[in-house]
Amino acid sequence: MGDTVDISNYVPDFEIEIGGKKLKPEELKYITSVSVDKGIGMGDSFSFDVQDEMENGKLKWLGNELFKFGKDVTIKVGYVGKLTHSIKACIESIAPKFSAGLMPIFTVGGSHKGFAKLTVESELQDYSEKKDNEIVSAIAGKAGLTAEVEATDESKADPKKYKNVGDSYWNYLKHLAKRNKEFEFFIDDGKLIFRKTKANTPAALTFTWGENLLSFNSTLDISKLVSEVVVQGSKDNKSIEGKAASGKEGISSLGDKTGSKIAKEVFGDKKKYISGKKVDDKADSDNIAQAALEATSNKLITCSGKTPGVPELKPGICIELKGLGDWFSGKYYVSKTTHTISTSGYETSFSAWRNAL
Repeated sequence: MGDTVDISNYVPDFEIEIGGKKLKPEELKYITSVSVDKGIGMGDSFSFDVQDEMENGKLKWLGNELFKFGKDVTIKVGYVGKLTHSIKACIESIAPKFSAGLMPIFTVGGSHKGFAKLTVESELQDYSEKKDNEIVSAIAGKAGLTAEVEATDESKADPKKYKNVGDSYWNYLKHLAKRNKEFEFFIDDGKLIFRKTKANTPAALTFTWGENLLSFNSTLDISKLVSEVVVQGSKDNKSIEGKAASGKEGISSLGDKTGSKIAKEVFGDKKKYISGKKVDDKADSDNIAQAALEATSNKLITCSGKTPGVPELKPGICIELKGLGDWFSGKYYVSKTTHTISTSGYETSFSAWRNAL
């Protein structure tokens, strides 16, 4: 059971550093809201709103060197004495809004410079004789990110690994995550994290509707569930078939009956076939089938919610949701969070999923 966080006596706070210098209180007072977004399979990003004013006949902040594009930014959010949720990024966008009779306000936004490098179509890259975890570390270094990489399960390196010209490194990371059963990746606070999913870990936090769960929206959808996945792969013109059978989801702690079992019960045999895949061996073909089964089952229940600001609520942890009825109460895996501090206070929005009931 996860902890219930008591924040009733905490005062929201944030800190912004631009170009290596912390903003002073007389500068921070013009910032009306700050948001930090993080998510699985995403680069973390930020935005903050600046309320401008006139000074000596011109706008004080819009065009000021302080908020110039390209500058490095570090943002920390949380509570006074406990700023634990942070991001390292750079200013990439400035979006002003001018309205009649009002002083303009502009939004400053951005992400880590490495994310921009990884998402652009790029050159051919040969990774011969490197294991997947070594490839991820090399990609992190190329992007100026610190690598936080778990070992991949490979008996030997694949001598034919390469990233195609015109493909992005980010897409190649998606490929590597699929190759390695139940792996996920994301950028968090200057780190490229590549690891096995934590969806089988105990719930770290508990939220209850009517108490510390402010809103909840969800969809339970069985229409795209499948009972089994069959991969018809090949190597050197030789067929290699892989399978992932009903109930074989690797993530098994979010409920008693997984999506593929529900599909089997409702639809009977509803198999998904994947053809035309080049594979190394049967294990590779099985892994592709397993990844496809997980992907469909993970969409059984998707949800979004909002809580009072909880710095510990972040992507890649399990949470327990209560008071939502038998179908929607239970353990979820958090895929995305947005932490926002504004004149209204501090709130955390989240997206999450579960693959079982």
